[in-house]
Amino acid sequence: MRILIYGAGAMGLYLSARLAQAGHSVSLKARGEAIAQAEAGLPVTITSGEDSQKVSAVETVGEIRSSADSFDLVILATKAWQVPQAAEEAAAVLSPQGRLLTVQNGVDAPGRAAEHLPARQVLAGTAVVIAERTGPLAVSLKGPEAHLVVGRWDRDADVAESNSRRSVVTRPDSSS
Repeated sequence: MRILIYGAGAMGLYLSARLAQAGHSVSLKARGEAIAQAEAGLPVTITSGEDSQKVSAVETVGEIRSSADSFDLVILATKAWQVPQAAEEAAAVLSPQGRLLTVQNGVDAPGRAAEHLPARQVLAGTAVVIAERTGPLAVSLKGPEAHLVVGRWDRDADVAESNSRRSVVTRPDSSS
């Protein structure tokens, strides 16, 4: 699976390292010093306790090109206020059958992402991980491995599915 992680903070570094270690083709959209270090040949490093692993399989990029790249999954690992711009840029490189996953705090990110691509392509995620960005391409896991919960954002499909499973509970009229 071709995956783009958009954002090189603690969450983006963690997810890019673990997904690359699992055998996926991972590109990490970064900026500034992270790009400079990647261009100098430094890999993403993930530390957990005494264990430190260099993950050279992560391709770190400063920009994504719509004609050259097509991703099966884009994970927006940005701050919530950056979602609209990130989603707009990511929509250009998402394959027609691909999905975009938001993992920001709050409930607005999936809806804001769906303003830039079909809602059926948007997934809403909640990630629980205690990690700290310790350098431009380095992350330290401070707790257990991440727990990620993902669901569809296509509200029309969700409503139709929900209605098909809904049960109705009635209670006697209290006025009689």
